[in-house]
Amino acid sequence: AHTEGLVAAGDGELFESEGKSYPDGQGGLTYRSSLRRVALSSGFVLMQVDRQDHWAEGLALVGDHLLQLSLGARRASVYDRVTLGRRGDLTYEGEPGWGLCHDGAALWMSDGSAYLGRRDPATLASLGSLRVSLDGAPLEGLNELECADGRIYANLFPAAGGERDQIAVIDPASGAVEALVDASGLL
Repeated sequence: AHTEGLVAAGDGELFESEGKSYPDGQGGLTYRSSLRRVALSSGFVLMQVDRQDHWAEGLALVGDHLLQLSLGARRASVYDRVTLGRRGDLTYEGEPGWGLCHDGAALWMSDGSAYLGRRDPATLASLGSLRVSLDGAPLEGLNELECADGRIYANLFPAAGGERDQIAVIDPASGAVEALVDASGLL
């Protein structure tokens, strides 16, 4: 199991998007996922819903609901924030999403490249893209995202060309990386 997205839920809790893979008995893998509400002080899972049909990726809180990306399916499942009841799915065009965050106005989605997609939070329709650069060069491997304090934070995925154990602090207006944070002590 892999944590693919975290979102603060308030009151010392967080929401976690988790992707899982298991051998299918025929030499391949079957994918599963969970959406969980977890108490930060104890790590105790307060509520959990499971899916048998996809590998979950990024997670974003938009108003009273959560959006959970499905790797490879070009869809996001919509869940009620309180009950974690599934409300339905939204589909989108473009590359499959990895990371997701909401800045209060738009969704930002990563796909492992040096680009972040900006999307409508109600429909997932594309609102454009942003090339992320460090000292003028594209920054590859953008993975899980968090929107906070007017910035986008992205961990970098080494298998997609990102530098290991680094979190990029990105200006969403320009795509410029303002800082790289060494996260090796956290990981």
